[in-house]
Amino acid sequence: SINTFAQPCLSLLYGVRLFAFLWRRQTSVGYAAKMAELQAKTASMPLTSKCIIVGSVGTLIAGYMAPLFYAGTCIVSRLSGKKEEGERTSKKYFVSNIGLGLATLGLIIETVADEQKNLYKSASGGLMESGLYSLARHPNYTGEILFHVGMFLSSWHAYRTWKQLLVAALAPGSMAMVMFGAAKGLDDKQAENYGAAFHAYRKATPYS
Repeated sequence: SINTFAQPCLSLLYGVRLFAFLWRRQTSVGYAAKMAELQAKTASMPLTSKCIIVGSVGTLIAGYMAPLFYAGTCIVSRLSGKKEEGERTSKKYFVSNIGLGLATLGLIIETVADEQKNLYKSASGGLMESGLYSLARHPNYTGEILFHVGMFLSSWHAYRTWKQLLVAALAPGSMAMVMFGAAKGLDDKQAENYGAAFHAYRKATPYS
């Protein structure tokens, strides 16, 4: 099925996009001061805190693999000759295909949003209000959430128990909460930096 190829391809594209984004940001001149601040903060952080962060991030990353893992076990099961229920399986694949569409849309949105913001900052800087940012204040975060929710749904056909469903939902659920928190934090920061200009922008773009 299309899921067999689309899921790993989307995951690979997401990884490449994320690597390119982080590399460009961390090597840019404008981010040098922020990078130095983060390095200093990390250096003074207790070892226990570092271990907790590494463990939490590692668990989250492992959680992202759950949908692919369950999809893989489903493929192995089919190859071994085990048959699936007709109508019920068809409905599950319908949900999975919707998930693939959401993941693709999310990846496109966050890629375009990041590129638009990067070009804007390189050219002038200041409050970003054009492109996708004229429709939503944080389209990059919106795309991120859509991608992970989509990847979760893309393995809907492979979940056999509610426990598998719960395990696969932990990572996208956690990411959604992180993104909502980051959006609120960025709104507060921009309100402080840009004052009335940001409040006018926020009123014009109610979607976060």
